[in-house]
Amino acid sequence: MFTRMKLLAFGVSILLLPTSSALEIAPTMITLERDHPIATLRLANDGPTEKTYELTGFSWLQPDGNDELSTAPTLIITPPVASLAPGDDILIRIGLASPPTNGDSEQTYRIRVRDITPANRSTANALRIRMEFLLPVILPASAPQSKLSLADASEHDGALCVRLRNEGNAYQKIVGLGVDNGPAEMISIQQYILPASEATICSEAIMGLPHDRITASLAPTYASNAQTLFLTAGNASVPLQTDD
Repeated sequence: MFTRMKLLAFGVSILLLPTSSALEIAPTMITLERDHPIATLRLANDGPTEKTYELTGFSWLQPDGNDELSTAPTLIITPPVASLAPGDDILIRIGLASPPTNGDSEQTYRIRVRDITPANRSTANALRIRMEFLLPVILPASAPQSKLSLADASEHDGALCVRLRNEGNAYQKIVGLGVDNGPAEMISIQQYILPASEATICSEAIMGLPHDRITASLAPTYASNAQTLFLTAGNASVPLQTDD
């Protein structure tokens, strides 16, 4: 089963005549199988007008803790452009041009879905906001292993900054950060950390929390179920223990 997400983009014209469109994408994250690296992506136009979307593939790395995208000719997207009438949908095929050769490494990509619908001449003076969305595409390592650690926690400009390091060979998606006092102490975030990469998360909401009790909530991956980790400075994090 895959997650569905409906994306809304709104534009408001100078004459106060609103225009709107709705694109449904499923799934919102693509995992390719190593022995058959082909998947499908469904786009559906739930809006009232015809829309055209362009899909472009990128290689996805985090060399300095920030996302870096570059062209990925080995990631094949067919068709790369799709025009959808109201109520129409289409299946896009996603795959790799050649089988993976390095089984020990996870390969990460992004697909940019961008609205390239030509502007309507009758609304030439309107303010248009075009939808653009980046979808993660993951080819897992042959033996995925998770290893997340707390590299540093320090206070800067009224915020607590937590630096997390992914020393495993599988991506981690952080969805919450806080302390082990329960859900009320957690803040919601959406942060991917790729293998051999770091990410720094700063928040005023967790300012003043004890640095030795920081926990992170992780979304489920192909390597593990959703869990909450107790972050240990300089060491691999461990699942949070409860009294249940």
